[in-house]
Amino acid sequence: MSHKTTITRENKWTTPFWSANIEEWKVQERKVSYNEDLIQFIISEAEKDKENKIRKSNRGGWQSRTDLFKDPATKELCAKIWDCSKTIFPFVKHMRISQMWAAVNKKNDFNVIHQHGEYDISGAYYLQVPPNSGKIVFRDPRPSAIASYFHTRIEGELHHIIPKECDLMFWPAFIDHFVEPSFSDNDRIMISFDLKFTT
Repeated sequence: MSHKTTITRENKWTTPFWSANIEEWKVQERKVSYNEDLIQFIISEAEKDKENKIRKSNRGGWQSRTDLFKDPATKELCAKIWDCSKTIFPFVKHMRISQMWAAVNKKNDFNVIHQHGEYDISGAYYLQVPPNSGKIVFRDPRPSAIASYFHTRIEGELHHIIPKECDLMFWPAFIDHFVEPSFSDNDRIMISFDLKFTT
C-alpha cells in the first residue's frame, strides 16, 4: 500500500503590500467630493506649470513639484496616510512625508522601472483611472529568485495591479516598479508619496 506524503509550504521571504479604498471621499455630503477637489487642484498646478520639464521615471506625462504635502489641498490625504500608517505599523511613533507629487499620464505615457530605496515606504493615491490607462507593475526584489527558472514558473518575477479610483497603496520603498503605457484618451491622475518613520 502506498503512503501519501504530506507536503507543507511556508513562505519565508514574502514582501508585504498594503492597500485601502477610500470610496467615501467620492460621496461626501458637499457639492464637490474631496477627489474632485484634488483633481481640480492638480489640473490647476499643471496649467500653471505648462513648461514643466521634470523627468524622473516618467516618459511623457506631467509631474508636479515634490512638496505637495505642504499644500492645504492635500491636508486630508496626508491625514489619511498617517491614519493608515498607524494601523499598518503600530510600532511607529512618528511619520514624515518626505515628498509628495502629482502625476498626469496621457495616452502613450509611461514610467520606466525604478525604486525609492532611500525612504521607508512608498505609496500612491489614485484619483482618476480610466480603462486601459496602464497597470502598475512590481518586481520581485530578490535577484537570485528572479534568476531561478522554478521560481519564475511558480510565482513569476512581476506582479501586475490594475488600480481603481480611490485606491491608496503602500509598499516597501526598495521595491522596483514601473507603469505600463496608457492606451486611454483620458488622463490618468494620481499622487505619489514617500515616507520616513521614527520607531
